[in-house]
Amino acid sequence: MPALNIDSDKWTQRLYGIIVILFLSSLFMPFVFIFWLQDLLYHSKSHWVFIAPSTAYISFFIGMLLIPIALTIHLILKSKSERKWIGWLTGLLLVCSIPFFALGVSTYYYLDDEGIHVNELKSLEETDYRWETMKELKEVWVLDNGVSRLNEYLMITEDNTEINLTAAFREHQIKIKTYQMLEQHRIKITSNHQDLYEE
Repeated sequence: MPALNIDSDKWTQRLYGIIVILFLSSLFMPFVFIFWLQDLLYHSKSHWVFIAPSTAYISFFIGMLLIPIALTIHLILKSKSERKWIGWLTGLLLVCSIPFFALGVSTYYYLDDEGIHVNELKSLEETDYRWETMKELKEVWVLDNGVSRLNEYLMITEDNTEINLTAAFREHQIKIKTYQMLEQHRIKITSNHQDLYEE
């Protein structure tokens, strides 16, 4: 019996260490896992650029955070009771992390010769927006300490869906190719830059 208690104490100490590591790793590992898994699952040479929006990382972060939270609850409850349902509760909480991982990995958008392809966090299916279905590209400017600054690029589709292309346009070559497509399909480009100084 004493040996069993020693083993149990060692396991508890190890679990505390695992919990701390998981809490810390949840702050940066989503960036690693999202990049690696999306590259593994979705990479194609036809993509101009492939972007994981912030919602993908947040979802994966929540999934990772649920694991140490579940283990912490397990330790707290185990210190007060030895009932079997504690293990079932811990298992349920761990299983709950899986949808957050899946949704995080499947949230993305990419550009190619055909158009813009989006898989939002709230959807399990990819939505394709062909270049000819685009209605407008908005260049959104803001005033920052009295100086105008280009803040974001919003592509507007025929059904008025807004797609934020700011992250994609950080690569200058992608911006050039997109503007070429806009010119080819005669899609208008609008800007609120002048409006900033008329208000």
